[in-house]
This record gives sequence, structure tokens and C-alpha cells, in this order.
Amino acid sequence: MKKTLFLPVLMMLSVAVSAAPVSFPEHNFSIETPAGWTAINDIPKPMLAAYQNADGSKKMLLLVQKLAGAQRALTNSQFLDGMKKGMARQGMVLDSEQPGTIQGLPSITVTGHLPTGITLTAHVVGAGDKMYVMQAVLAPGIAAATDSEVQSVVQSFKFLTPVPALAESSDSDAVAFRVGFIIGVVLVLTIVVVGVVFIIKRVAFSKPKA
Repeated sequence: MKKTLFLPVLMMLSVAVSAAPVSFPEHNFSIETPAGWTAINDIPKPMLAAYQNADGSKKMLLLVQKLAGAQRALTNSQFLDGMKKGMARQGMVLDSEQPGTIQGLPSITVTGHLPTGITLTAHVVGAGDKMYVMQAVLAPGIAAATDSEVQSVVQSFKFLTPVPALAESSDSDAVAFRVGFIIGVVLVLTIVVVGVVFIIKRVAFSKPKA
């Protein structure tokens, strides 16, 4: 039954063609999804939005966590520790983490996989009073780091107005860890929910007419 989750993936060597930008003014950012990608409806909260390619083998989930009070002082490393623990708690095996930048601000990319072979790559950047997460959910055999469509979405991320990086502070370690842990749990649980919805729709679509 697990094999019904994704159709065979066509290898694409050409650079993905981007569609029109999708803006989220309330969260001060925009992204561009590749041509042929569509929005996933009825996504569970607190996910902001989700998109997928035609056969569902590639998905991009968006999450924005608004930070209040002391939480605004958390750092990427503190948040990351909690997020990784939260993901591992839900059964995800962590494969790698890589520091980088998104729109000139420090970011972190965490990659892991589930026992089913589905891979997850979360790109996280903190700015202003919010933590932004772009999460790629991919069928077995697809690597986010080398997939042109996934990379085009990540690289298209733009703030609509300039924002500062999160302030560094050692006073909010516990808060940062707790926020990261919760988001890590949510990210993995969302994969399960979105996957189940996809299976139901695929079976309903392929069921022979009486």
C-alpha cells in the first residue's frame, strides 16, 4: 500500500520554469512555484500553505511561527536543537544539517527520512519576530539538494520589505528549544496527514467506475 503514495519520478535535467510569485503580505514574504505545481487544499494547521508537482512526488510546505516577547531573542542553533528532537520523536531519522543563508540572513537546512523512504528537507531562517520554514517532502530517490524544482522554490524566497535577523541571546535557550521542538513535531505529523490525504485521493481517482 505504501507504494501507492508516489508515482515513478521522471528525471528532469533542465532548469525548472517558475510560475508567477505567490505573496504572503501578512508574513512579509513571497515564493515562486515551478510551472505545473498546484496548491494543496485542506492542509492542517499551523501550516500556512503547501504546493506539489503534478504527480505528487514533490511537495513544499510553508510554516511561519510568530515569536513574542523573549522568544524573539532565540537563535537558529537553539531553535534547531529543539526542532531536531521534535522530528526524531516522531520517527524521523536525521541525515544531515547544513548552515547557509537565505536573503542574506543565517539559515539552517535539516535533512532526514522516514522509514517509508520519504525524505524531508527543512530550510529554516529567522527574521524580525518570525521563524520561517520551507519544507520539501520528496518521494524516495529525489534529493532536495540537487532537484532543480525544489531549489528554485527555496531560492525564490524573498522578503517583501527588509527585516533584521533574530537577535542572539543565551537567556532564551529553554524557550527556543521548546518552540523548535513543537515545530519539529508539527512538521513530521503534517507529512503523515498530507500523505494520507494524497493516498485517499489517488485511490478514489483510480477506482474503476461500476
